[in-house]
Amino acid sequence: VYYEHQHGSMRRMDITQDSVLTGAAESIRPRFRGGEGAGETRGEDPIRWRSGWYTPFVISHFDPSTLLVGGNHLIRSTDRGESWTPISPDLSDPPQGPRGIVPFGTITMIAESPLREGLIYVGTEGGSVWKTETWGQEWKRIGSGLPKKWVSRVVASSHRPERVFLSQTGFREDDYRTYLFRSDDYGESWVSMAGNLPDESVNVILEDPSMSGVLYVGTDLGVYVSGDGGISWHSLSAQLPSTPVHDLDVHPRDGNLVIGTHGRSAFVLDRTEVRARLQGASGERVKSGDI
Repeated sequence: VYYEHQHGSMRRMDITQDSVLTGAAESIRPRFRGGEGAGETRGEDPIRWRSGWYTPFVISHFDPSTLLVGGNHLIRSTDRGESWTPISPDLSDPPQGPRGIVPFGTITMIAESPLREGLIYVGTEGGSVWKTETWGQEWKRIGSGLPKKWVSRVVASSHRPERVFLSQTGFREDDYRTYLFRSDDYGESWVSMAGNLPDESVNVILEDPSMSGVLYVGTDLGVYVSGDGGISWHSLSAQLPSTPVHDLDVHPRDGNLVIGTHGRSAFVLDRTEVRARLQGASGERVKSGDI
Protein backbone atom coordinates (compact mmCIF):
# COMPACT_ATOMS: atom_id res chain seq x y z
CA VAL A 1 0.00 0.00 0.00
CA TYR A 2 1.27 3.46 -0.94
CA TYR A 3 0.03 6.63 0.73
CA GLU A 4 1.23 10.16 1.35
CA HIS A 5 1.09 13.21 3.58
CA GLN A 6 1.46 16.81 2.42
CA HIS A 7 4.08 17.92 -0.10
CA GLY A 8 5.04 14.50 -1.37
CA SER A 9 5.87 12.80 1.90
CA MET A 10 5.20 9.27 0.59
CA ARG A 11 5.19 5.98 2.47
CA ARG A 12 4.96 2.30 1.61
CA MET A 13 3.47 -0.37 3.86
CA ASP A 14 3.39 -4.13 3.39
CA ILE A 15 -0.02 -5.10 4.74
CA THR A 16 0.85 -8.81 4.71
CA GLN A 17 3.51 -8.29 7.37
CA ASP A 18 3.50 -7.17 11.00
CA SER A 19 3.67 -3.53 9.89
CA VAL A 20 -0.09 -3.52 9.45
CA LEU A 21 -0.44 -4.19 13.18
CA THR A 22 2.29 -1.82 14.35
CA GLY A 23 1.63 0.96 11.86
CA ALA A 24 5.23 0.83 10.66
CA ALA A 25 5.83 2.10 7.14
CA GLU A 26 8.87 2.93 5.05
CA SER A 27 9.41 6.46 3.82
CA ILE A 28 9.85 6.62 0.05
CA ARG A 29 9.76 10.40 -0.14
CA PRO A 30 11.48 11.43 -3.38
CA ARG A 31 15.09 12.42 -2.75
CA PHE A 32 17.90 12.71 -5.22
CA ARG A 33 21.67 12.60 -5.15
CA GLY A 34 23.10 15.53 -3.22
CA GLY A 35 20.39 15.62 -0.56
CA GLU A 36 16.83 16.82 -0.31
CA GLY A 37 15.77 18.54 -3.50
CA ALA A 38 19.26 18.77 -4.99
CA GLY A 39 18.75 16.03 -7.47
CA GLU A 40 20.23 14.50 -10.53
CA THR A 41 21.57 16.65 -13.32
CA ARG A 42 20.54 17.26 -16.89
CA GLY A 43 23.54 18.77 -18.59
CA GLU A 44 24.95 21.25 -16.08
CA ASP A 45 21.72 22.18 -14.30
CA PRO A 46 20.68 20.37 -11.12
CA ILE A 47 17.15 19.05 -10.89
CA ARG A 48 15.43 21.03 -8.15
CA TRP A 49 12.44 19.21 -6.71
CA ARG A 50 9.31 21.13 -5.67
CA SER A 51 5.99 19.48 -4.88
CA GLY A 52 2.58 20.90 -4.09
CA TRP A 53 0.34 20.30 -1.10
CA TYR A 54 -1.47 17.56 -3.07
CA THR A 55 1.26 15.55 -4.78
CA PRO A 56 -0.19 13.19 -7.40
CA PHE A 57 1.18 9.70 -7.88
CA VAL A 58 0.10 6.66 -9.91
CA ILE A 59 1.13 3.03 -10.16
CA SER A 60 1.93 2.04 -13.74
CA HIS A 61 -0.58 -0.11 -15.60
CA PHE A 62 2.31 -2.03 -17.13
CA ASP A 63 4.56 -2.67 -14.13
CA PRO A 64 3.38 -2.61 -10.49
CA SER A 65 6.89 -1.72 -9.32
CA THR A 66 6.85 1.51 -11.35
CA LEU A 67 5.52 4.69 -9.76
CA LEU A 68 5.05 8.14 -11.29
CA VAL A 69 5.02 11.23 -9.06
CA GLY A 70 4.35 14.83 -10.08
CA GLY A 71 5.91 18.01 -8.72
CA ASN A 72 7.60 20.62 -10.86
CA HIS A 73 9.04 17.61 -12.70
CA LEU A 74 7.50 14.22 -13.39
CA ILE A 75 9.67 11.61 -11.70
CA ARG A 76 9.69 7.83 -11.91
CA SER A 77 10.67 4.94 -9.69
CA THR A 78 11.03 1.43 -11.08
CA ASP A 79 11.76 -0.15 -7.69
CA ARG A 80 8.65 0.73 -5.64
CA GLY A 81 10.05 4.06 -4.46
CA GLU A 82 13.55 3.04 -3.41
CA SER A 83 15.06 5.44 -5.96
CA TRP A 84 13.73 8.17 -8.23
CA THR A 85 14.69 9.62 -11.60
CA PRO A 86 13.26 12.77 -13.25
CA ILE A 87 11.78 12.00 -16.68
CA SER A 88 10.75 15.52 -17.62
CA PRO A 89 12.05 19.07 -17.63
CA ASP A 90 10.40 21.57 -15.30
CA LEU A 91 6.74 21.53 -16.41
CA SER A 92 5.40 23.79 -13.67
CA ASP A 93 3.74 27.19 -13.83
CA PRO A 94 5.12 30.21 -11.94
CA PRO A 95 4.53 29.49 -8.21
CA GLN A 96 2.33 32.46 -7.46
CA GLY A 97 -1.05 33.93 -8.27
CA PRO A 98 -4.61 33.70 -6.93
CA ARG A 99 -4.90 29.90 -7.01
CA GLY A 100 -5.00 29.47 -3.22
CA ILE A 101 -2.94 29.86 -0.09
CA VAL A 102 -0.43 27.25 -1.19
CA PRO A 103 0.15 27.89 -4.92
CA PHE A 104 3.27 26.02 -6.03
CA GLY A 105 2.55 25.88 -9.77
CA THR A 106 3.26 22.15 -9.81
CA ILE A 107 1.69 19.09 -11.43
CA THR A 108 -1.75 18.31 -10.01
CA MET A 109 -2.75 15.26 -12.05
CA ILE A 110 -1.07 12.39 -13.93
CA ALA A 111 -2.69 10.00 -16.41
CA GLU A 112 -0.93 7.00 -17.89
CA SER A 113 -2.64 5.41 -20.87
CA PRO A 114 -3.67 1.82 -20.13
CA LEU A 115 -3.56 1.09 -23.88
CA ARG A 116 -0.25 2.60 -24.99
CA GLU A 117 2.85 2.14 -22.88
CA GLY A 118 4.84 5.36 -22.59
CA LEU A 119 1.86 7.67 -23.25
CA ILE A 120 1.48 9.96 -20.23
CA TYR A 121 -0.43 13.19 -19.64
CA VAL A 122 0.03 15.70 -16.83
CA GLY A 123 -1.88 18.83 -15.80
CA THR A 124 -0.79 21.68 -13.53
CA GLU A 125 -2.18 24.23 -11.10
CA GLY A 126 -2.14 26.96 -13.72
CA GLY A 127 -3.90 24.96 -16.43
CA SER A 128 -0.92 23.76 -18.43
CA VAL A 129 -1.32 20.33 -20.02
CA TRP A 130 1.62 18.24 -21.26
CA LYS A 131 2.06 14.84 -22.84
CA THR A 132 4.84 12.41 -23.66
CA GLU A 133 4.54 9.35 -25.86
CA THR A 134 8.07 8.14 -25.14
CA TRP A 135 8.23 7.64 -21.36
CA GLY A 136 9.46 11.20 -20.94
CA GLN A 137 12.13 11.36 -23.62
CA GLU A 138 10.14 14.04 -25.44
CA TRP A 139 7.42 16.34 -24.08
CA LYS A 140 4.84 18.46 -25.86
CA ARG A 141 2.61 21.17 -24.42
CA ILE A 142 -0.99 20.54 -25.43
CA GLY A 143 -4.25 22.14 -24.40
CA SER A 144 -4.38 25.06 -26.81
CA GLY A 145 -7.62 26.91 -26.17
CA LEU A 146 -8.21 25.47 -22.72
CA PRO A 147 -8.76 27.93 -19.86
CA LYS A 148 -5.90 28.61 -17.46
CA LYS A 149 -7.57 26.83 -14.57
CA TRP A 150 -6.39 24.30 -12.00
CA VAL A 151 -6.42 20.84 -13.61
CA SER A 152 -8.54 18.66 -11.31
CA ARG A 153 -8.33 15.44 -13.33
CA VAL A 154 -6.78 13.96 -16.48
CA VAL A 155 -8.03 10.56 -17.66
CA ALA A 156 -6.56 8.58 -20.55
CA SER A 157 -9.29 6.46 -22.10
CA SER A 158 -9.33 2.71 -21.54
CA HIS A 159 -11.40 2.23 -24.73
CA ARG A 160 -9.65 4.40 -27.33
CA PRO A 161 -5.91 5.18 -27.19
CA GLU A 162 -6.31 8.62 -28.79
CA ARG A 163 -9.00 9.79 -26.35
CA VAL A 164 -8.32 11.77 -23.17
CA PHE A 165 -10.62 13.57 -20.74
CA LEU A 166 -9.86 16.68 -18.68
CA SER A 167 -11.62 18.54 -15.89
CA GLN A 168 -10.64 21.89 -14.40
CA THR A 169 -11.80 23.98 -11.50
CA GLY A 170 -11.75 27.71 -10.80
CA PHE A 171 -13.13 27.62 -7.26
CA ARG A 172 -9.88 29.05 -5.85
CA GLU A 173 -10.70 32.17 -7.85
CA ASP A 174 -14.42 32.18 -6.96
CA ASP A 175 -15.17 30.89 -10.45
CA TYR A 176 -17.76 28.10 -10.30
CA ARG A 177 -18.30 27.54 -13.99
CA THR A 178 -18.13 23.99 -15.37
CA TYR A 179 -14.87 23.12 -17.12
CA LEU A 180 -15.02 19.67 -18.70
CA PHE A 181 -13.34 18.62 -21.96
CA ARG A 182 -12.60 15.68 -24.26
CA SER A 183 -9.94 15.19 -26.92
CA ASP A 184 -10.04 12.51 -29.59
CA ASP A 185 -6.60 13.26 -31.04
CA TYR A 186 -4.18 12.84 -28.13
CA GLY A 187 -4.86 16.33 -26.80
CA GLU A 188 -4.22 18.27 -29.98
CA SER A 189 -7.78 19.71 -29.91
CA TRP A 190 -10.50 19.77 -27.28
CA VAL A 191 -14.30 19.98 -27.16
CA SER A 192 -16.40 20.98 -24.16
CA MET A 193 -18.55 18.36 -22.48
CA ALA A 194 -20.21 20.78 -20.04
CA GLY A 195 -23.50 20.24 -21.85
CA ASN A 196 -26.47 20.59 -19.50
CA LEU A 197 -24.39 20.31 -16.31
CA PRO A 198 -25.12 23.05 -13.78
CA ASP A 199 -22.40 25.55 -12.91
CA GLU A 200 -20.47 23.56 -10.32
CA SER A 201 -16.74 23.03 -9.90
CA VAL A 202 -15.78 19.66 -11.40
CA ASN A 203 -13.38 17.66 -9.25
CA VAL A 204 -13.23 14.32 -11.06
CA ILE A 205 -14.26 12.59 -14.27
CA LEU A 206 -14.38 8.81 -14.63
CA GLU A 207 -14.80 6.71 -17.76
CA ASP A 208 -16.79 3.52 -17.26
CA PRO A 209 -14.29 0.67 -17.72
CA SER A 210 -16.82 -1.68 -19.34
CA MET A 211 -19.15 0.67 -21.25
CA SER A 212 -17.63 2.96 -23.84
CA GLY A 213 -19.35 6.36 -23.88
CA VAL A 214 -20.52 6.15 -20.27
CA LEU A 215 -18.94 8.82 -18.07
CA TYR A 216 -19.32 9.95 -14.47
CA VAL A 217 -18.34 13.27 -12.96
CA GLY A 218 -18.07 14.42 -9.36
CA THR A 219 -18.66 18.08 -8.61
CA ASP A 220 -18.82 20.26 -5.53
CA LEU A 221 -22.50 19.30 -5.15
CA GLY A 222 -22.91 15.75 -6.42
CA VAL A 223 -22.49 13.05 -9.07
CA TYR A 224 -23.70 12.94 -12.69
CA VAL A 225 -23.71 10.30 -15.42
CA SER A 226 -23.69 10.54 -19.21
CA GLY A 227 -24.57 7.68 -21.53
CA ASP A 228 -23.73 9.48 -24.76
CA GLY A 229 -20.12 10.47 -24.31
CA GLY A 230 -20.78 13.73 -22.51
CA ILE A 231 -23.49 15.25 -24.69
CA SER A 232 -26.13 15.08 -21.94
CA TRP A 233 -25.86 14.53 -18.20
CA HIS A 234 -28.20 13.15 -15.53
CA SER A 235 -28.04 13.43 -11.76
CA LEU A 236 -27.25 10.42 -9.57
CA SER A 237 -27.61 12.41 -6.35
CA ALA A 238 -31.16 11.67 -5.22
CA GLN A 239 -29.90 9.95 -2.06
CA LEU A 240 -26.48 11.61 -1.84
CA PRO A 241 -25.86 14.54 0.53
CA SER A 242 -25.00 17.85 -1.11
CA THR A 243 -21.27 17.57 -0.58
CA PRO A 244 -18.11 17.94 -2.67
CA VAL A 245 -17.31 14.69 -4.48
CA HIS A 246 -13.55 14.43 -4.87
CA ASP A 247 -13.08 10.93 -6.23
CA LEU A 248 -14.92 8.23 -8.19
CA ASP A 249 -14.03 4.67 -9.02
CA VAL A 250 -15.71 1.53 -10.31
CA HIS A 251 -14.94 -1.46 -8.12
CA PRO A 252 -13.12 -3.98 -10.34
CA ARG A 253 -14.83 -7.01 -8.75
CA ASP A 254 -18.31 -5.86 -7.74
CA GLY A 255 -18.82 -3.21 -10.41
CA ASN A 256 -20.25 -0.68 -7.97
CA LEU A 257 -19.56 3.03 -8.26
CA VAL A 258 -17.56 4.18 -5.24
CA ILE A 259 -17.91 7.85 -4.33
CA GLY A 260 -15.39 9.64 -2.12
CA THR A 261 -16.53 12.94 -0.61
CA HIS A 262 -14.97 15.81 1.29
CA GLY A 263 -16.19 15.53 4.86
CA ARG A 264 -19.11 13.11 4.35
CA SER A 265 -17.21 9.80 4.07
CA ALA A 266 -17.64 7.35 1.17
CA PHE A 267 -20.74 6.04 -0.59
CA VAL A 268 -21.40 3.09 -2.89
CA LEU A 269 -23.91 3.06 -5.74
CA ASP A 270 -25.12 -0.17 -7.32
CA ARG A 271 -24.80 0.48 -11.06
CA THR A 272 -27.26 -2.26 -12.07
CA GLU A 273 -30.20 0.07 -12.69
CA VAL A 274 -28.00 2.72 -14.28
CA ARG A 275 -26.51 0.17 -16.69
CA ALA A 276 -29.94 -1.23 -17.51
CA ARG A 277 -31.31 2.22 -18.35
CA LEU A 278 -28.29 3.13 -20.46
CA GLN A 279 -28.35 -0.16 -22.34
CA GLY A 280 -32.14 -0.31 -22.70
CA ALA A 281 -33.40 -1.25 -26.11
CA SER A 282 -35.87 1.61 -25.98
CA GLY A 283 -33.02 4.07 -25.70
CA GLU A 284 -34.36 5.35 -22.38
CA ARG A 285 -31.79 7.32 -20.42
CA VAL A 286 -31.40 7.88 -16.70
CA LYS A 287 -33.61 10.75 -15.63
CA SER A 288 -32.46 13.35 -13.18
CA GLY A 289 -33.16 12.46 -9.57
CA ASP A 290 -34.84 9.08 -10.05
CA ILE A 291 -31.92 6.97 -8.78
